[in-house]
Amino acid sequence: MQEGGGTYPEASAVDSGPGDSCIALQSGDTKYYVPLAQLLFFETEGKLVQAHTADRLYLTDRKLYELEESLPGSFMRISKSTIVNLDYIYSI
Repeated sequence: MQEGGGTYPEASAVDSGPGDSCIALQSGDTKYYVPLAQLLFFETEGKLVQAHTADRLYLTDRKLYELEESLPGSFMRISKSTIVNLDYIYSI
């Protein structure tokens, strides 16, 4: 699903169906609802917060601490600038 827009929207967890949670993220001028299960990690790059999937990079204007408070338990803040999806961690 996509929707046009000129500014970076707030990211928020949104239910899109039974057991399917999504987050609103921006890429260029387009807003996408990305399933949380597809997100590998969030990181800060300067003043931007980037959300990474296996094949794409998205942006949000939410702060990392705001995401940390709203994301489910499968996400963990591992440093000042990074939140990871533990479902993709296989070894340390």
